[in-house]
Amino acid sequence: ASARPVSLEPPPRFSYDDESRHTAGQRWPLWLRQVRLYLSACGITEDKQKKHVLLHIAGPAVSNIFYSKAVDSNDSATFDETVRVLEQHFAPMKDIDFQVFKFGKMAQGELESLDDFVVRLRRAAEACEFANADVEIKRQILQGCKSNQLREDILKKANCSLDDILNMARTAEHARMQAKAIGEAKATVKTSTVATVQQQQRQQRQHQQK
Repeated sequence: ASARPVSLEPPPRFSYDDESRHTAGQRWPLWLRQVRLYLSACGITEDKQKKHVLLHIAGPAVSNIFYSKAVDSNDSATFDETVRVLEQHFAPMKDIDFQVFKFGKMAQGELESLDDFVVRLRRAAEACEFANADVEIKRQILQGCKSNQLREDILKKANCSLDDILNMARTAEHARMQAKAIGEAKATVKTSTVATVQQQQRQQRQHQQK
């Protein structure tokens, strides 16, 4: 059976003003991906409708950029042509060197799992346009992960993949959770035992005083 279109909230308008213009080159590919997902989920397949929905969601600032290029006087440009015109406009606004600099400063949060850290790294890597994102993410894990033990394990295992690192981290995090649960259970039993002994001692003293 063919998939049924669904009704979804569209992505937010693409921010393009004096304050946000300098980051438009990095944000545009990510925003366009969300629009493509929206069009697919809603079952919008007719080319001209896709183009019109794209320009409508993007907002007046972006649609004005497109129409100012004088490529669509008869509303004949295809969806892909529209995307290409906008991509060419936003491309010079990329500041990849700065994005790479920010990527190199990223570190795992104190309460953040390695899986969540890798998600953040992968999002940031998209703006850096690395030739091999997994290699760069692995290097940043070595530098920015919070676990010295994981760092040592990575260095001990020659040529381990990013998946290997994630599996090692998950195993270690699961073991820590189990150890913590066991420790808490023991503490609960100990507290309960002490309370029981104290209660028995009080009862014995009360019985002796009678």
